Amino acid sequence: MSDDSSPATTKPSFIDGLSLRAKIIAIAAAVVILAGAIFGITAATNAVAANNHAAKVQAAKDRAEKRAEDAAADRAEEKREAEAALQRARENAVAAARDAQTTLTESAPWAIPETLTSLQEAAASLDVAVKKDDAVAISDGVKAVRDAIVQVGTKEYVDDTKYVTARTAAGHPPTAAGTGALVQSGRAFCTSIIGADVTAQAISLADHISSFDQQAIDIYCPQLAPAVGVAANVVRYNGGYAVAGAASPFGTEPQVLAAGTYRTTGTPTDCYYETNNQQGTILANNFVLSAPGGLTVTLRAGQGFTTQGCGSWIRQ
Repeated sequence: MSDDSSPATTKPSFIDGLSLRAKIIAIAAAVVILAGAIFGITAATNAVAANNHAAKVQAAKDRAEKRAEDAAADRAEEKREAEAALQRARENAVAAARDAQTTLTESAPWAIPETLTSLQEAAASLDVAVKKDDAVAISDGVKAVRDAIVQVGTKEYVDDTKYVTARTAAGHPPTAAGTGALVQSGRAFCTSIIGADVTAQAISLADHISSFDQQAIDIYCPQLAPAVGVAANVVRYNGGYAVAGAASPFGTEPQVLAAGTYRTTGTPTDCYYETNNQQGTILANNFVLSAPGGLTVTLRAGQGFTTQGCGSWIRQ
């Protein structure tokens, strides 16, 4: 039996058919080609990396430039805002200075001196601040002036404050009803006095002698001051009075009349009056049923005067 098995044969490759030198050349060429491919790949990779780096650098540069532009814009906006704030502060300062001067002028007759001094000092400080071109300092100065103007107050507020102080010093402090009620009573007293002339006002004062308020006249209605002196020589009620060289202050008791000639203010009916020596001796007297033209009597210092049912008498 024959053995048909035999070694397998391999078809020779292209390289096998080459000589050694050719093989070397072929291998070298392959190496060169591979190296070129590797170099190309490396170059391409490096180019991509370079491009990426350049892009990152440019992006960073762009961001830096944007930040610089934003910062410049912010600074410009801050400058505009600061200039606008300074302009507003200056305008407010002009208005505050004008109002301060108006307040100082108009309130001088009645304001509390200390408040005017404070306002003058605040106005002077504001003037200094304006010259510094500092918006914050100017605004603070404006506020100080406005606060000082408020402290000066209105004439009504100051009058009320003065009245409460004066009334308290005169022995008539606020009651449990408070200062508001005290102020209201003082103002009401002034409005209760009527009359187109001093004589009529004096008679009206005499009618309100029980509620006489000198402090109200001093502060709320000083125009009635002349009538107070006349009212001291108004005989308003029935009774007996002493006569002296000068009248007692209006509102004091007992009332003393100043020597002089007195006349009735109305038309007496069923009237009795007399002069006496203040010791009970009648010097002269008169009974009058009606006197349409009024009555007059002359009183001398040291005498007494009694009136009954004659109405008011006023010194001429």
